[in-house]
Amino acid sequence: MRRYEDGYATIAATALMSSLSLVAIGYTNLSLIKSRQVDAAAQSILNEIALESWLLTHVTELAERREPVAETGVWHQARSPSLNVEYLISDEYNKLNLRSGDIDDISNVVRKVLPQAQARAALDAVKKLQSGRAEEVQSFKDVFENSLSSAQHQCLTDELTLLYAQRSLSEGEGESYIRDGSIGRIQARTMDTTVPRSLSIVVLFTGDQSDPFWILDWQSVPTSNVAECRDHAGT
Repeated sequence: MRRYEDGYATIAATALMSSLSLVAIGYTNLSLIKSRQVDAAAQSILNEIALESWLLTHVTELAERREPVAETGVWHQARSPSLNVEYLISDEYNKLNLRSGDIDDISNVVRKVLPQAQARAALDAVKKLQSGRAEEVQSFKDVFENSLSSAQHQCLTDELTLLYAQRSLSEGEGESYIRDGSIGRIQARTMDTTVPRSLSIVVLFTGDQSDPFWILDWQSVPTSNVAECRDHAGT
């Protein structure tokens, strides 16, 4: 082989090895990305299972009167074996009912929280519900088409309900326990995790020792970085 041909061969071999190295690096990076995605998905499932476990334990303690009712409308912190949890309890008793409440009052709440187009669609659904023309409606996602962020869901459920409670959750001021026939909504979310989860459940406390509570609604709520209700009126 001539010298210049030997040089070309060396350059070609070097280029080929560089290309193979780039391909190998690319496959390694892709493998790492997929591995991280799998790890994140697995962690998300584990976080949700841990949050569900904490939530059911807390509801059981409330129903069996082993734990007093925390102040409603305020976020509280708690610790599960594997998670730090934030939770909020709201009382369905005095909320504005979507099935029978004044449409102007409902409109004021909805337009305060949702952008104009989304609010208009939601109010159309409420009017249809009140007229009896709507199909079976069991939860907020049936009215709001499951399009709410965690913050929007919290803001709306703070003031609106689909349920009829017989009485308020507790006796009033100070340490008190769940009252039979009351209905509460409990929102819980994970803290200090890279894969946050948020759940919302509605519970009827029956007072029956053999069957102390019924879960009327259970849903995973989309997580959101928005921490407060924002006034979208006119947008």
